[in-house]
Amino acid sequence: MKILLFPSAVDLAGVSTHVFNLAKLLNEDGLLDAVICPDHGWLSERLEENRIPHVIVRLSYRPRAFLSSSLALLRFLQSRPSADIVHVHGRFPLFISALSLVRGSGLIFVTTVHQFAHPASAGRFGWKSKVETFLLRRMSRICCVSEDLKEEVLCRIGDQNAPRVDVIPNWIEPLGCHANAPVIPPRPRRDGPSSIKICAIGRLSVEKGLDVLVRSLAILRSHGYLPQCDIFGTGPEQSALRKLTADAGLRDAVRFREPSGEVRRLLPTYDILVIPSRSESFGLVALEAYDASVPVIASDVPGLRKTVLDGKTGLLFESGSSTSLAAAVERLMQSEPLAGELIAGGKRYLQEYMPNDRLRSECREFYRKALLEDNRSGRPPYRFAGAGGAAAEPMKRRPESRRYVLRASTAASMLPRPD
Repeated sequence: MKILLFPSAVDLAGVSTHVFNLAKLLNEDGLLDAVICPDHGWLSERLEENRIPHVIVRLSYRPRAFLSSSLALLRFLQSRPSADIVHVHGRFPLFISALSLVRGSGLIFVTTVHQFAHPASAGRFGWKSKVETFLLRRMSRICCVSEDLKEEVLCRIGDQNAPRVDVIPNWIEPLGCHANAPVIPPRPRRDGPSSIKICAIGRLSVEKGLDVLVRSLAILRSHGYLPQCDIFGTGPEQSALRKLTADAGLRDAVRFREPSGEVRRLLPTYDILVIPSRSESFGLVALEAYDASVPVIASDVPGLRKTVLDGKTGLLFESGSSTSLAAAVERLMQSEPLAGELIAGGKRYLQEYMPNDRLRSECREFYRKALLEDNRSGRPPYRFAGAGGAAAEPMKRRPESRRYVLRASTAASMLPRPD
């Protein structure tokens, strides 16, 4: 069995981080055919550094390039007789894969849902939600990164499809993964009892709630604190957030920084990581904060409640309330013992979200079910080996067509960029 992974983007974000971690795991188990990167970016660079098979098939989300991108993907999939399953991640690859589904590429399609339905899905963009729901029903199997997300997906596609929907949470590989017992670094030294170093990481969009964070900084300043906040991310709300920062008199307190692969190494220099999202399916950055021994404060919304356990691994605040967020920050800064307890709790909880035999077994089972339940290709029965052994017996491949030979270090463009 060989699997193609198809992410929605290659920039540093939750989906691309998830796909990189999955690609690494599948490659170690001999299950990865390649990762389809829709462009050059952080993901393709990380795959190259780790010598993980990948190919850049230039695809575009722009409406005028939709057909050419769909055709480019179809031609590429038809050139991969070594692949058995296409695993799409996110809405963009799901839509672009529609033509390949209709034309019958001979491949099995599965998907991971990473986000809740867009808030505007009931308005003038409601057709997108309907198309997405139709395509989800066409997938052989669906994976969700949280139980809350699974509930929403089932509300859309119908409870009768519950047997085809699995939950496999996000995971990370700790930076100190080769150490038997990672040492918790000392808390960063502050310039004074009122100084606070805060970090936030995420796309600059409405659902990420970064405006709530900025307003909470103004409240903290009015209470005598001296907050310094770095926000790592880009997105459509950047101009609005900069204006909000200036209007609140916080230009000297807030820095907007480009996302970088070095952010995880910078995390231990902060007092707090804040996740102010109005909507969040999981909150991968919380795991990274646990790994960096940084206390987490997150909004009390579905998806985050399971990742951040209130009073045990972090603190939750009322979603959308800058007053509640400021109060949580003050509570944490006034109690060093509480910060230590949350750090220790986060470290323990992180053990459930690291690569292990259970995770590998869940991933293999997800793909095994997709193979066994798919009747469109007439594939023969498939026998899996146990954990630690060979991944599976070779399958009978589809007839050879024009084939691209992809080495682990290959990242050349294989199809022309659509107009």
